[in-house]
Amino acid sequence: MGADDYLGVYVPSDLMERVDYHSDGGHGYICGSIFAMKHEETADYIMSNRDSELAKHFVDDGAVDLDNRAEVIKHINSINNWMGEKI
Repeated sequence: MGADDYLGVYVPSDLMERVDYHSDGGHGYICGSIFAMKHEETADYIMSNRDSELAKHFVDDGAVDLDNRAEVIKHINSINNWMGEKI
């Protein structure tokens, strides 16, 4: 699962990275993987491409203030966590 599939909007592939989830929280067998959004790179993209589908999603769905970098990163982290919980 990737952030683009999860959100239903276009997320450039260079903004995502594979994150593996392990059976014991870190060292056991891999029980699933997601393509999570990179925090800093995605925040830069959203804040400089406010007309993008991804930025609009953050505003419309999450009511995120695109002028507040910490809030943008917090929402990115929340989305990544929600995706990880779906595994």
